[in-house]
Amino acid sequence: MNNNLDLQTKSAEEEQTFGEKLWRHVVDSTAMLTFSNVPFTALDLFWNKMGNEVAQGTRAYVIGSVYGGLGFLIAGGRRFSERKFGITDQTNEGIRSIHDVSVLLGVNLIINPIFYALAGETDPEKIFYGTLSTSALSALIAPVFGAMISVYEDLTEIQKCERKWYPKVLSDLNSKTKKMVVAGLTAASVVTTLGLYELNNYIHRNNSQVQIQECREGNLESLVEN
Repeated sequence: MNNNLDLQTKSAEEEQTFGEKLWRHVVDSTAMLTFSNVPFTALDLFWNKMGNEVAQGTRAYVIGSVYGGLGFLIAGGRRFSERKFGITDQTNEGIRSIHDVSVLLGVNLIINPIFYALAGETDPEKIFYGTLSTSALSALIAPVFGAMISVYEDLTEIQKCERKWYPKVLSDLNSKTKKMVVAGLTAASVVTTLGLYELNNYIHRNNSQVQIQECREGNLESLVEN
């Protein structure tokens, strides 16, 4: 049964035109970034204590790499692995989660140190702990990360999602409404990510003002004492 499914899925992918493969790559990559940008940006800014410049640079390299081909390798590798292990939409979600955790954890352990270095981070300790924390987060969100790809492929009508948890109300939407849902989810992710950078700027401005005020008060006390 699994061998037949493997051959059918592989055959369907081979029959896709270049344009269809490219569109699937764009959709899969957008799904990955829509879900991952917000938690990873928050982690870099507020846990790893990286400045906006490094955090934005890291995200820029991630986004460029994902659309530039990394997304194709991740999504394609994930589908290849699913076929080899006989994983389908009917497979137990626990097994699917273990599979997605393994895929995403392996990718993040390899690429995150490179992205941090390219973004300008020179502190080996920050790169080390940043890689550990982002890899740990990737393991936590991997099941939802994989689910987002399935959802986006269904909403863009590339491949129907038949996973048990997927709401029938979404599956039954017309084509135009599905595309509006995709646009809305993607826009919400972009706005939230930009909002995190603004929040970090606001926190740093307030901290700087407090430090300046404390410095002035300290200087004034010194003058009074003298």
